Amino acid sequence: MNSKRFYELIGICYLARKLSWGEKACIENIKSNTAKLIVISNDIGYSLQKKIIATSKIYKIPLIVVGTKLELGKAIGKHIVSIIVVNDIKLADKLKKIVEV
Repeated sequence: MNSKRFYELIGICYLARKLSWGEKACIENIKSNTAKLIVISNDIGYSLQKKIIATSKIYKIPLIVVGTKLELGKAIGKHIVSIIVVNDIKLADKLKKIVEV
C-alpha cells in the first residue's frame, strides 16, 4: 500500500467534504446509506472496533483498517481520529485500489 498517497487522498476527501469522522457522525452516515467506505485505525478500542465491523457487515459497506489514530487525524488536519467514513463512491473506489496495491 502506498500510504502517502492514501493519506493524501483522505485529505482531498476532507477538503471536498466527502467524508465524516468520529463515531457518532459515521454511524449516522452508515445507517442513512450515504457511506461508501469505512476507514478505521488499527489502534482503536476493542468494543468500538467490534461495533464498527458488525455495522459494516450489516449494511454491506467495505471496511479498511489502516495506520494509527494520529495518522488518520493528521490526514484531515485534526489531532486524533479513529474512524472515517467516505461518502463518495469514486473516491472510495480509489482508496480501495490504493490499499489493494
